[in-house]
Amino acid sequence: MKKTNKLIIGGLGLVLGSMLLSSCTKSFCTVEDTAHIMYMYEYGITEYYDSNVEGSNQLFEGNTNIYVKYTALSSLNEKSGIATANASADKNGSPKPSLEFWKALDDVVLEKALEKASFDKSTVSYNDLFQSLNKYGYLKFADSAENKTIFANFDAYVADASKKVGVDDCPTEDYLKDYKSALTSAVNGARSCFAIEEREYGYYGYDSGIKGFRETPSAVTMTKKTWGSAWKQGLFQGLLVFPIAWTLESFVSLFSGGDPAALQHGIPQILAILAITFIVRGLWLLATFKNTKATAKMQLLQPEIAKIQAKYPNSNTNNYDKQRMAMEMQAMYKKHGVNPLGSIIIMFFQFPIFICVLGAIQGSASISTGAFLGLNFNSSIYTTLFNGANWANGSAFTALVVFLLMAGTQVLAMFLPRILQKKQTKNIAKLGTNPAMKANESKTRMFTIIMMSMIIIMGFTLVSAMGIYWIVGALFQICQTLITNAVSNRKKKTK
Repeated sequence: MKKTNKLIIGGLGLVLGSMLLSSCTKSFCTVEDTAHIMYMYEYGITEYYDSNVEGSNQLFEGNTNIYVKYTALSSLNEKSGIATANASADKNGSPKPSLEFWKALDDVVLEKALEKASFDKSTVSYNDLFQSLNKYGYLKFADSAENKTIFANFDAYVADASKKVGVDDCPTEDYLKDYKSALTSAVNGARSCFAIEEREYGYYGYDSGIKGFRETPSAVTMTKKTWGSAWKQGLFQGLLVFPIAWTLESFVSLFSGGDPAALQHGIPQILAILAITFIVRGLWLLATFKNTKATAKMQLLQPEIAKIQAKYPNSNTNNYDKQRMAMEMQAMYKKHGVNPLGSIIIMFFQFPIFICVLGAIQGSASISTGAFLGLNFNSSIYTTLFNGANWANGSAFTALVVFLLMAGTQVLAMFLPRILQKKQTKNIAKLGTNPAMKANESKTRMFTIIMMSMIIIMGFTLVSAMGIYWIVGALFQICQTLITNAVSNRKKKTK
């Protein structure tokens, strides 16, 4: 097999390997976390008010603190569970539950939340009602009991609501199946559930337009995660993802001074990503110190390598020259204690580390909270740039700058070693043209371009926080390359 094909297959292998590791890096979201998130997407059709607005009615008899109106089903967000299931029912010509059923379901959810919060219907205030729903509304789908699964409570609540309305008002099994499928799709992408303290994080839900309760995406409560639960999810989760995520969350808490409000401007998150990048890269540098020394030696050996290659200009067509050149190169590497394949082997081990860092950043609840210059760290650069509304609010410009910086630093970091290498060998007298040397340089350049393209594409599609991680990581790599080159040149002059 040709070396070019090997490089291409190797690159594809790395991609597939990273995808496999990604599938093994599970979400930290518990059933309770998912229920909290799901409630933000589907909290009902009831609009609650603290005064008697036009078209509203008193919610509880004898209680003048709370009034309600109901949103028309046709006005709900088209991605909501109700709207999606209704569209499917219309398409199939099957029956749909009436507005009365959804009113009854909201009443059941409210009753359960007030009961959990120990508030009486006759005296509860608007603020107490809102806080009760905000804290316990998630019970519409599931609670924290270990034997519960998502939708376990929902089925029971639907049964209670169905008793309050006529048979024709109730949903069919097929309708409920479509409804659950729509909600599951809405929350499937939610992974930012890792928290070291239980409180509200992130932004979830639709721009509903429902007045008096919740019009825009809101933060939800995330449960505190333990190391023991991480080990149950898998080796990578317990060994690497949890420690990285815990450290990241700790840095966010440190840089925000423990004040959740400080997360809104995004500075603590950026500082935390910067700190975790330096820690991960620094530890990796220590773990691969031997290979780093070998890289420095390779820098010193570049003139000798170029001379050997120039001695055998026909090595690509003449097997004798090819063998002779290989023997001289091998002898030189052995003499200086250098393994030319070391950097490639190290590269393969870097991917699990990268995937675990990705899992930690995507899983961090604090990283998903707040925004920097309008850009939410949990949104991908791709989705931000291709949403017209983001150009109006400025977040798309921030995303574009992040992407350009990420791409630029990656290009410089990956091509800088080649630039410095050429600078060191440009004054070496050539004994002849060596096509084999040029072919190897071309293949190496191709592999570098493939790797660089992969990183840029992934940075474009993954969460924007990873773009920041790559910028800092590339700057770290550039500094490492320059320091290594300076040390090599100093040793060279000393000799």
